[in-house]
Amino acid sequence: MFTPLKDLDILSTIWTTNMEWENNWESWKAGRFYDLQTNEMENLANAQFRKFTKWARDLKDRNWEIIEVSRKKVDQFRRTLPLITDLRNSAMRTRHWDKIKEEMNTQFNVDSDEFTLECIVELGFEQYSDLISEISGAATKELAIEKALDTMERFWQNNELDMISYKDKSIYKIRSTDEIFEALEDNQVQLSTMKTSRFVKPFEHLVDNWERVLSLITETIEALLTVQRQYMYMETIFLGEDIRKQLPKESVSFDMINIQWQSITTYLYETRNTRTCASKPGLLDQINKLVQSLEEIQQSLDMYLETKRQIFPRFYFISNDDLLEVLGQGRNPEAVMPHLKKCFDNITLLRLEKTNFLVYNALSMFSLDGEEVPFKNKVRLDGPVESWLGDIEEQMYKTLKDMLRDCRIALKKAANKRDKFIKEWPGQLCITSSQIQWTADVTRALQLVSNRQDKRPLKSLKHKQKNLLEKFSEIIRSNLTKIQRLKINALAVIEVHQRDIIDKLYKIGCNDINAFDWLSQLRFYWEKVG
Repeated sequence: MFTPLKDLDILSTIWTTNMEWENNWESWKAGRFYDLQTNEMENLANAQFRKFTKWARDLKDRNWEIIEVSRKKVDQFRRTLPLITDLRNSAMRTRHWDKIKEEMNTQFNVDSDEFTLECIVELGFEQYSDLISEISGAATKELAIEKALDTMERFWQNNELDMISYKDKSIYKIRSTDEIFEALEDNQVQLSTMKTSRFVKPFEHLVDNWERVLSLITETIEALLTVQRQYMYMETIFLGEDIRKQLPKESVSFDMINIQWQSITTYLYETRNTRTCASKPGLLDQINKLVQSLEEIQQSLDMYLETKRQIFPRFYFISNDDLLEVLGQGRNPEAVMPHLKKCFDNITLLRLEKTNFLVYNALSMFSLDGEEVPFKNKVRLDGPVESWLGDIEEQMYKTLKDMLRDCRIALKKAANKRDKFIKEWPGQLCITSSQIQWTADVTRALQLVSNRQDKRPLKSLKHKQKNLLEKFSEIIRSNLTKIQRLKINALAVIEVHQRDIIDKLYKIGCNDINAFDWLSQLRFYWEKVG
């Protein structure tokens, strides 16, 4: 229950609160707009509005006009706060204020001391609150684009090429481009996203310019890496005197490229900044010309290698890099040896002797297992490498052909003394001779079967093959070298297979050398030519 005295106390509090509000309003409306503390203003306005609302509810029977008038003033200010917040948006730029002036058809200076809260009220900003909210919101979205572009600008202002000296020469090379290409990819995605935004219009020229800059950096770095890769590859090639003599025109062209590349890499090393380097007038065109020149040299190089492969077709078995190394070391057979097994299957080494004329002779060849086969005649390793490798190949054929003839004769004489035969002859010839002999034996047995109409010749051959395998079993258990054991094992596998074929022919009653069961087998013949 209220008493007159208590009513006076309450009314005094209300008027005091009202005066506090009026004093704050007077302070705010006269202060410079950009100095306003909107958070403090909002907190105070909300607190005052709650007080006046509570009094209006609790004292509605008093009909004190001061309560409703004060509450409406505070409420009107509260509704103005979002407008003030929008106007004080740090993302607002001159173009946004110009648009507001245009829409309101009025003029004001936001940087002036006269641009106060009172001025905003007098100019009727509240009537355009929706428009201002839209402009302020757009300003925030545009600020995100602006910041992204600023970040991009700062990165490329500071990004440098990772350059190091190449072989202690006055030429430099790019060590790593991972950071650059990662940034290029990220920035290009950002620009693509920006271009799809409706808020990009104020920055369209900047976005377009950055697209051109990033494209130029990408093209330049990629072209530089292409030249660097090709240059480092060819530089090793053209250090060899043999190649320079074979390709004199290309050697001169590469020397010119070397001079230009030295100049370019020196500029890159001294300048370092990626964007500055890429933007140098004429640099990309100069690099592209080097790419073209290097491609022409590469084509000539490929044609040169093709001519070598035409002369010695086994060069098709090895890569261009290996072939270039072989050609560059043609006068040094020892350096060619590591590539020998790529040209000749199971040939790993040649036995060499050095003559008084500093020329090598090849005496024999070694298999991967270490088995040595002497050449029938020495091979002089002189002249172009493709020529003496061709001589080696020819000597291989001649040696093995002659040795195979003698090996066959030795096999016939050996009869059951295969251990001595295996130890004296190369494994490949032992196997081939045995297969030729087996074919002849089976053919002769089938002819006898056909003539006599009797299977005993095949049975006899089967028994002979069984005895041979038993002999092999004894040899394998004897004291053998590694190479001898490998030879007897390989030969035993072949002989077991041949025994099985004889057994099959015997069981099915084969009696004709033209029978399918015999013709379908892999057979070996020694044919005299001429």
